[in-house]
Amino acid sequence: MTAHISPLLWVTEEYLKWNPFFIYSGKDPLLHQTEIVSKILFLKPSRILIADVIGLGKTITALRILKTLERYTKLNRVLFLVPSVLVNQWIDEMRSVGIKTQTIERKTLDFLAEHTELPSGWYIGSIDTLKQAEYISILERSDWDAIIVDEAHKLGLLGRDPNLRWLNLGRIIRKKKKAVLMLLSATPHKGKPNDYLSRIALIDPSLLEVTNVGALYKVFDRPDYYQRTHNLIVFRRNKEDVNNVYELKEIFKPCDMLAVLIEPKKEESELLKNVLDLAIAYLGRYYTYVMQTTGWKVGKIQAILALLRTIIIKRGLSSPQALVKTFNKLLEKRGRYIELLEQGYGPEEAEERIVQELEDYSRKLDELLTGDIGEYENELDEEFDRLASRFDKFLDEPFRKKLEETVNIAKRILTGEIEDSKLETLKRILKLVYQSSELPKEFGDLYRGKVIIFTEFRDTAYYLYKKLLEWAEEELGNRDAVGIFTSDNRSEIEDIKKWLAGKGEKILITTDVAGEGLNLQYANILVNYEITWSPIRLEQRIGRVWRYGQRKTTYV
Repeated sequence: MTAHISPLLWVTEEYLKWNPFFIYSGKDPLLHQTEIVSKILFLKPSRILIADVIGLGKTITALRILKTLERYTKLNRVLFLVPSVLVNQWIDEMRSVGIKTQTIERKTLDFLAEHTELPSGWYIGSIDTLKQAEYISILERSDWDAIIVDEAHKLGLLGRDPNLRWLNLGRIIRKKKKAVLMLLSATPHKGKPNDYLSRIALIDPSLLEVTNVGALYKVFDRPDYYQRTHNLIVFRRNKEDVNNVYELKEIFKPCDMLAVLIEPKKEESELLKNVLDLAIAYLGRYYTYVMQTTGWKVGKIQAILALLRTIIIKRGLSSPQALVKTFNKLLEKRGRYIELLEQGYGPEEAEERIVQELEDYSRKLDELLTGDIGEYENELDEEFDRLASRFDKFLDEPFRKKLEETVNIAKRILTGEIEDSKLETLKRILKLVYQSSELPKEFGDLYRGKVIIFTEFRDTAYYLYKKLLEWAEEELGNRDAVGIFTSDNRSEIEDIKKWLAGKGEKILITTDVAGEGLNLQYANILVNYEITWSPIRLEQRIGRVWRYGQRKTTYV
């Protein structure tokens, strides 16, 4: 009997040792992860884009792949390129499975630079640190067996030109054609085919043998090409796939999207009308004014007006605090034009310098608003206010008067003379969450859930924080129920996580810049205080809450 059992035990042992499902099984392996692990074993070279939606465990999938490949091949040097806010999160995840990493950063730069080739090991660093020339020279000297890029959409194009990440880090990736490559991104396609294809070209550098990176879309932006890449080098699954195809059970709870309509007061209606008038009717008349006073080409004027329209709408509709701050910047008599004159520029030179700065800002603002915020340390407030100061030379008197009229209404809201209907609606939602125990069945998980309030702007976040502290003390008797997380206190991220995971009422006000990489599944209610400029940004926010480990229905 024993003689027959021994071969069976051996087969079982080998099966457990080599089957992808059981490798790195301490993290509740799911079948959608195992599928990729199995498929990459047959890819030579093993280079893929994991584009699963936010919350499906791309980090765990990548580590399972590496742990599996280690059984079959040597991975002497592995490089992880991740956003700065995710470095510690990756280190913790790897430590939990016995992987020791070395961080490439400023304080280790001199030591690493001494080596002709980096010693064997697993290395990690911030994308925006390692893209710099002094780090690139070190990375290029080493023979990497595997490269993993998290938030890989950050390597791409601005217009037709590659950004510095794609140029420098992408050069290393393209040169190491035989290295294992995993690009991770829940938002790999931002609606711009050439930008997306620039990332596919990192996986398959042969695309660049056909044409240059700026013209990839002319050759490869075709349905048949995309179809050939799916489930071969590009993998994208959503939560419904996991529930209904892979696991055949509810791994992910539902997510309900709700629109809250707010009826403004009479004075608020006047403010909203002013903002829309400024953004539409006044800018239409302003177009003619700029044509007559500058002689600029039509395309240049249209680009500048689009920038001004963005400033007016985004800041004017966020909060009265944001409106007053930015509209006052537009009204400043000592703006960028005067500043340049004082620096010795002539009037025409100063004007041309401002126009060039505005054109540069146009490209930068597009990147900021469509979701790629990783290299920016602060929220959009500073960018918008800095941009606003460049319009002082070009605003006519009727435009200024309408701005002043709008600012005065917003100031009356700030003093409490006029009610802020959007803020009061938010308070009613919070009261429903924490004080209404008899809710319809479909809203059962709403009661006493933890709430995340997202805003694009830091000044709006502090405006809400101040108002909700007062509300929490009055309604809940607990000021500690309200927290704030912006770029100002980003170093407190671990404290914020512990606070949010604790018992009791929790209302966290945060921004997109601070919230990047922050997993918020302890909460199940998400409030967008403004309409997001891009569906990518909305998807990113929702994914922070509606993700693996969320035990309740998510309400957005």
